Amino acid sequence: MVEVLERADNSGMVTKLIAVLFLVSSGVQAATVTVSSGTKSPSDFTATDDVVINGSVSFNSGTYNVNSLTVNATRTLTALGDVSIPQGVIINAVAGVTVNGTFTASGKGYIPGNVGPGGDGSNSGSHGGAGGRWSTPAGVVYGNALSPVTLGSAGDDGNGGGAIKIVASALTVSGTLSADGITSITGSGAGGSIWIIVDALAGSGAISAKGGGDSYAWSGGGGGRISIMANNAFSGTISVAAGPADSAQDFLPEAGTFLFRYKSSPNNIICNIPKGSNSKVGGTVFAADLPASLNDFTLSGGCNLKIFGDLVCGGNISVTGASLLGVLGDVMSGYGWTIAASNVTVDSSSAIHTNGLGYQDGGPGNEYFPGGTHGGIGGTTVYNDGVTTETYSATLPTYGNPNQPVQLGSAGGNSYAGGALKLIVTGSLQLDGSVSANGEKAPLFSFGSGSGGSVLLYAGSLSGAGVVSANGGDGTYTNMYGMTAWSGGGGGGRVAFMVAGTNTFTGSITANGGAGSGGSSTAGANGTVVNLTPAAATKLAVSTQPSTVARRNEGFATQPIFSVQDASSYQVPLYSGTISVSAYTDATCTTPAAGILGGTLLSAYGLGKGVDLAYDSIAAIYIKATSGSLTSACTARISVGSIATKLVVSQQPSTTATAGTNFSTQPKLEARDASNNMDYVFAEAITMEAYSDASCTNLVGSGTLSGSAAVNSGVYTYSGTKFTKAGPLYLKFSSAGVSSACANLVTVNAAAINKIAFTTQPSSTASPNIAFTQQPVVTGQDTYGNTVPSYTSSITLAAYSTSNCSGGTVSTLSATTNPLAAVAGVASYSGVKFSTTGTIYIKATQSARTACSTAVVLAPSGATKLVFVVQPSVQIAAQTPFAQQPVVAAQDDSNTTDTSYATAVTLYAYSDAACTILAPGTLNANSVVLASGVVNTTGLRYTQHGSFYIGATSGSLTKACSNLVKAIPTTFFRGY
Repeated sequence: MVEVLERADNSGMVTKLIAVLFLVSSGVQAATVTVSSGTKSPSDFTATDDVVINGSVSFNSGTYNVNSLTVNATRTLTALGDVSIPQGVIINAVAGVTVNGTFTASGKGYIPGNVGPGGDGSNSGSHGGAGGRWSTPAGVVYGNALSPVTLGSAGDDGNGGGAIKIVASALTVSGTLSADGITSITGSGAGGSIWIIVDALAGSGAISAKGGGDSYAWSGGGGGRISIMANNAFSGTISVAAGPADSAQDFLPEAGTFLFRYKSSPNNIICNIPKGSNSKVGGTVFAADLPASLNDFTLSGGCNLKIFGDLVCGGNISVTGASLLGVLGDVMSGYGWTIAASNVTVDSSSAIHTNGLGYQDGGPGNEYFPGGTHGGIGGTTVYNDGVTTETYSATLPTYGNPNQPVQLGSAGGNSYAGGALKLIVTGSLQLDGSVSANGEKAPLFSFGSGSGGSVLLYAGSLSGAGVVSANGGDGTYTNMYGMTAWSGGGGGGRVAFMVAGTNTFTGSITANGGAGSGGSSTAGANGTVVNLTPAAATKLAVSTQPSTVARRNEGFATQPIFSVQDASSYQVPLYSGTISVSAYTDATCTTPAAGILGGTLLSAYGLGKGVDLAYDSIAAIYIKATSGSLTSACTARISVGSIATKLVVSQQPSTTATAGTNFSTQPKLEARDASNNMDYVFAEAITMEAYSDASCTNLVGSGTLSGSAAVNSGVYTYSGTKFTKAGPLYLKFSSAGVSSACANLVTVNAAAINKIAFTTQPSSTASPNIAFTQQPVVTGQDTYGNTVPSYTSSITLAAYSTSNCSGGTVSTLSATTNPLAAVAGVASYSGVKFSTTGTIYIKATQSARTACSTAVVLAPSGATKLVFVVQPSVQIAAQTPFAQQPVVAAQDDSNTTDTSYATAVTLYAYSDAACTILAPGTLNANSVVLASGVVNTTGLRYTQHGSFYIGATSGSLTKACSNLVKAIPTTFFRGY
């Protein structure tokens, strides 16, 4: 494929340049960059480029700053995702983005080899909505619905959608803008993310972040996330649908999320699927991701969202046009969430609910077979397997507070219970639809149905003809494969409501038990419905204590929350007064503090919530909340400190210690600033190291340092601190961003005697009968290898032929002193030598303690001298061969013949005993043979009569001189 990168000026002239700038009086003029193929990166473009996609082109993940971006009709721009970061593609285009062709991130999210946070590698992926599964719960839902940038998770064999963010003055979508998951028959990918922030939004094309799947797929992928902020709504189609799949799935996939905001009112959120989109929204929104100053929340046109967390609006909530606003229960805590607004409208086709969003398995009233229990006892289940009939009745008691119902309902068998919802409306609640926390009907062979959950409703006024309910789920009759089950109904939940003003509501308020399914099964018992009498607010209480520690001028990590309560300590959500806070120095909040308590306390719905509350001085303070004539509330103590610049050892470790034993006094450490003020918030990781000097510059080269610290309010209290190496020890404590601290000297003494060891090995090579060049040293040690100075026992050395010093000793090992008593724990030997050649190992023994040395290889050291090993005859006849022929050997210093010696040896006759003056005669021989370092002669004779000595020389070896030889004239010799 040929890559074409063209840039054209305004006249249309094309130049193939990497960068073209047109300088005019008004500044830099944009250059048109046409890309027809290839894969590009952000560095390939400049902020003045008008980028035109005129082929099949890919963008690597990253941020692209351009003047404009256009994808021509029938052309494709693919936004690649990077799962290692993870991220997709961001387009910042000042002059706008136009999509006439296809701009897609479909299938560019997580992959089967790296499935992402919403995948399990075997089913379909989740993202904004849960993916479909077979017989297992759906994957985790994740991502920010308002600012979506996350990649979609992969299914078993289908990629998730990628992520595209567009920030521009205008966006026109006449073609397709997509981040869909990929279809796979065994597990499809979830939709990805599309985030649009523009002034003008135009076109009639399609924007989608759909899950993958089709009617043949085993399970469909969950929908993705789309968020748009613009000055006008989109007239094309928008879809975050779940992937279609086999309807027999145990867990059908959920659609994702779509939220819209007008730029002029960013704190108002709208969920409204455009007409003709043929898509439902069904995903999860995390309340923490919504604006802190959320005003209006509007659901219409079939929007279906679930909220996790408190949804608190300063304005109004409207749920109309067959829309659903669900509240997910928190099964970890067992409670639900609050929805609060000034006014709430729910039309007859819509609902605010937590139906089936309570316990999905378990709960305080779950016994599996009978219906779940909550405000009412669960119904009896009857089961017949074709042989016997079993009856299962609920035995667990009801639970929860009828006047303040806030707990989740309990599951039946595999049937989901109602969740828990607190709805606070300070103004009017127009309820023509439903507010409900109903349990679910039991699936086939799931036995008992789920119980009703909790609804706690406060309204300034109530009107409409709708429904408020926390009913148990109805039982299910099953007759299959010769087995019959009549499941019991779920127990009713709990409803409590209070209307402070006008109440013209004509609808129903129930907490009925679910019906039985026939046979001998029974309905669940009714729960409770309580019409609360409005009670006057009398006091403030601290419902959430602030952080116990803080830094000056930094917001408390946990902000305080104060609640307005009546005399019975129930919250008064409709209280409209303002709550104020101030700082005090004492626990009774009577003495004002001198510093300034900054930040804000938001007062709404009977609560005062701290926002960025902080104190500007170093002190211990208490926060007092007041409101009109209400009894005030005072928090627990808050220790406000500084920002640490250094570490300080506030408790020095023991001055002495035993190796491997916990110090008797453990160190303590504090985080302080330059003026020694505490930093109570400091909790960073601290490294403790062993040094040998008081300045903590030289690390101890060996030994193991142990110990751990518990941190509380900037104080690190150590335990289990010990060191295994004897000697001087200085502990250094260090942490990133602060100065380190060096503790005082700890003298670590050796532990009790445990073993002996060769601390100096004998020479690895030696010659027989010569003292080893390196003499062995044996030391008494503790279990950590430290020398034990009190050890004075005698240690015996012996030679062995095996590396583990087993079996009998070999030959003779000698030493100046053996055995040798240790002095201050150390036995330093001298004169150690061995008598023969070969490989030996030296074993040191003291009672049951032994040690075995490394190998010592004994071999001749090499010839240094010549020696007459056989002297010549002392008297010979001149010219006659010696009766005793001399034999000369080349030997080392240990008098061992060097059998490898092969340098020629020469024999001469000398007239002196030192063999320095040559004799007048000549030595002759039939042969002189050198073999294996030994010289043998035959027929050696001398030509003159008289006395002489035979000298043997060879190279640099020391000369050998024989005994005196007398040569007698032959005639005289014959007479003897």
